[in-house]
Amino acid sequence: MTARLPAGTQMDGATRREFFRFTNRFKLVEQTVRPSAVADHGVLFVEDNGAGKTRLMIQFGTGTPIQIAIEV
Repeated sequence: MTARLPAGTQMDGATRREFFRFTNRFKLVEQTVRPSAVADHGVLFVEDNGAGKTRLMIQFGTGTPIQIAIEV
């Protein structure tokens, strides 16, 4: 069974795009636009590093995104 989380979706025109799904793990989809975080929160996301590698990032409300890991 897959639970879909409404907070992880975005309306892009008439197309509903999933950013993540929750099954027995999280599935994150690369984003081209960085999410914005507010004070006392953090946003976890994945993005392309510009060279075709996916990297896991976190962005806190008080700073720029920080790389946690990168695809090898």
